[in-house]
Amino acid sequence: MNKSIFLDLLFPKACFSCGKFGRYICISCAMKLRVVEGDVCPYCEKGSLYGLTHPKCKRTYRLDGLRSVYYYDTILHKIIKEIKYRCVRGGIKEIMSLFPQEKMSTLRFYYQNMIETNMLPVPLHRNKLKLRGFNQSLEIANFFSNTMHIPMDTKLIYRKKDTFPQAQLKNRRERFQNVRGAFKINIQNKTIPRKIIIIDDVWTSGSTTKEIGRVLKRSGVEKVFVLTIAR
Repeated sequence: MNKSIFLDLLFPKACFSCGKFGRYICISCAMKLRVVEGDVCPYCEKGSLYGLTHPKCKRTYRLDGLRSVYYYDTILHKIIKEIKYRCVRGGIKEIMSLFPQEKMSTLRFYYQNMIETNMLPVPLHRNKLKLRGFNQSLEIANFFSNTMHIPMDTKLIYRKKDTFPQAQLKNRRERFQNVRGAFKINIQNKTIPRKIIIIDDVWTSGSTTKEIGRVLKRSGVEKVFVLTIAR
C-alpha cells in the first residue's frame, strides 16, 4: 500500500478550519479565502502600487516593497496556526495548490522582470527546525522559485538566536525587540545579490522580515522585497 494512503487511513485529513474530513483545506473553506486586491506600503500600510514602499516611508535600511496572495482573515489564521503548531507539512502544500492562477500570473510578471534577484526563505533556528521537521517558509520559497524561475538562496543568512514565537507577543514593540539581532549574514557567501525577495508565510507586524531586510541592506543588498502567502 502507498505510504501516503496508509497515513491517510491511519490519520485521516480534516480541514484545519471547519474540521470536515478529506482535505486539510476543504473546498468550502478554500472558496472563502480572499485574494489580495490592493497592495499596501509595508510601513504606513496605505495603498501602494505593487506594494512599493512610499517615498516618504523610505529609510536607508528599510524594505522596498511587500506583496501577498491572500488576506490574513479568520480562516487563514486557523489554517496557518495548525500547520505551524501541529507540524503538518502537507497543509502548506495544499494552500499553494489553491493559489489562483490570475494572481500568480500577476506576481510572476512583476518579479520576473527583476534582474540579479534571489529568493530567500525566512530561516528557522535549528531548535525549531528540529521540533517541526520542516521550515514552512522554505516550502513556500521552493514553490515560488520553481514557478517564477527565480533562484533561491538558503545560505545567505541564518538565524543565530532562537526567538520567542512572534504570534504570542502582544504588540509591535515586543515583536521588534524579540527579533532584533536574531539574524546574521553567512560570511562564507562571497557574492551578495543585488536584489532579494524574502519569502514568508504571513505578514502581520513585519518585524521579522524588516529585521532581515535591515541585515541584508547593511551587507550590501540594494533592494529587498517581501512576498508572503498572507497579510
